[in-house]
Amino acid sequence: MFVHAHPDDESSKGAATMAKLADAGHRVSVVTLTDGSAGEILNPKMDRPGVVERLQQIRREELTRALEILGVTDHVWFGYRDSGFVADFDGDGSVLADEAFYPHPDHIRCHDVAAAAFDAAGDPQRYPAAGAPWTPSKLYYTGVMSRTRMLALHQGCVERGLDSPFARWLERLDFDEPDPSTTHVRVADWLGRRRRALLAHATQIDPDGPWFKVPDELIAEVYPYEDFTLARSRVATSPPEASLLDGLAETDAVA
Repeated sequence: MFVHAHPDDESSKGAATMAKLADAGHRVSVVTLTDGSAGEILNPKMDRPGVVERLQQIRREELTRALEILGVTDHVWFGYRDSGFVADFDGDGSVLADEAFYPHPDHIRCHDVAAAAFDAAGDPQRYPAAGAPWTPSKLYYTGVMSRTRMLALHQGCVERGLDSPFARWLERLDFDEPDPSTTHVRVADWLGRRRRALLAHATQIDPDGPWFKVPDELIAEVYPYEDFTLARSRVATSPPEASLLDGLAETDAVA
């Protein structure tokens, strides 16, 4: 279960991992907490009459297209469901949520909600009307990009004479602190679908922006991974992990 604050977050945080899991036959669920109607239009090509007025509906349509690209068929808009959304999943899998330190109130709330749901899901007394309780095995945090990934891609751009969109971000990072990432999922074969899913969010993603000037071929060569931080685990596992499934039975669902 991937829990995100806004439509488009599912495509920028762990999208290739979702596609990989879906292709392998695992049940992948996405929970979107907000409708994104208060967002801005970040793609100049979409800044035209009528778009702002229909932004909520447009962003719903964008998310639908992105999920189709990623192969995800199980989606919940949190605004239309009560707190039973975790109990409805029913599987011994993983819950993934935004990192707490991302400085946006919706992302902070997303982190808080997912962490609370992880603790409450297995308690039959908490939400008795939600159905049979299930206890998720692992809680991960995910962000847009780990420091290790950002540095590797920056160096890859520089070595190939490409303008790096990562330079100004690296200036903000504290290299005295260790990278908290524990899990590195190899996703080279799913990078194209991740890019297409991002581009499906046309109001939010500028295809001519600097991020899209970094070719997938470079990414596949220098850092073909998506990174996650294992926050809690109820099963035995030994980071660094190569999969969100580490420590789980082969038949367990992942979302």
